[in-house]
Amino acid sequence: MSKLRVDSGKIDKSGLLIAFMTTMTWGMSGIFVKYLAGMPILTLIAFRLSLGALLIFPLILFQKKRKTFLGHLLKPSTWGLSIVFFFCYALATFSFLHAPVSETVLLMTCSPLFVILIKKLRRQRLFAYEYKAILMAVTGIIIVIAPQFIKLMESPNHHIIGNFSALTVAVLLAVYTLWNQSLKGMPDAPHAFSITLGTNALGLLAMSFAFASPMVGQTPALEARDLAYLVGLGIICTAIPTIGYSMASLRLPPLMVTSILLSEPIFATIYAYFLIEEQPNFTVFPGGFLIIFGLYYLARQGSARSTKTLAKTKR
Repeated sequence: MSKLRVDSGKIDKSGLLIAFMTTMTWGMSGIFVKYLAGMPILTLIAFRLSLGALLIFPLILFQKKRKTFLGHLLKPSTWGLSIVFFFCYALATFSFLHAPVSETVLLMTCSPLFVILIKKLRRQRLFAYEYKAILMAVTGIIIVIAPQFIKLMESPNHHIIGNFSALTVAVLLAVYTLWNQSLKGMPDAPHAFSITLGTNALGLLAMSFAFASPMVGQTPALEARDLAYLVGLGIICTAIPTIGYSMASLRLPPLMVTSILLSEPIFATIYAYFLIEEQPNFTVFPGGFLIIFGLYYLARQGSARSTKTLAKTKR
């Protein structure tokens, strides 16, 4: 494994390419959701996850450990984490429909910040660099959403609801991360592929409900263009980056993977500007810089501390 990640200071170029492609494809999610804005949200989420399953399930069947992956579906922890992930997709979709793409992606990127805040609530010790990262990221968040609070005082708007939905996704991702880490090395620990499969299964369940329940609303007739957007959302923006993230994590150091993923808001902002002519609010740039720099600082300092701790242990 170590040869894949680092060999005499050399970086795995294919891993680097996969990491960037993962970030670029994830960054497209909001664009496809905007294109499909006329579709009921539950139907949209169901199609996204169901189409993702069409690619991921066959891949699992061709894996040598397929019995292990499928066996993990019997574990309660697999379904617990799958439910959290499902709501992440649901709230992310809602946020994309009500707030600009650049803001949504930027705020969802803040999950490492909430990991630290949850640790603080659990009365775990925080280090000085973590407080500094929190200060930078929180300041950035305030700068990004401040204009919406000012507008809210004048009249109610859905924009601020979209912002808070994106932050809720970040909180859920933090819960997912901490829960998954707590299971590491335990018999009940589920595999990432099993969680993905469980999430996709919930998407199929949501699709059944979407078509059976009159409460959801009528799904408009789908044109060829809509089907192409759904395939883009389900395959290009869901299945491919999910697999790509797993592959990149095996080939690159954790700090490098984290740093590359932090470029997602940049790609998302560029896509939104050129493809849907979405002008980002002026506060996105200073706020975004503080958020991304704060999270990068957190990852870098955390990596340096882990390296020092490992070196001391070897002595």
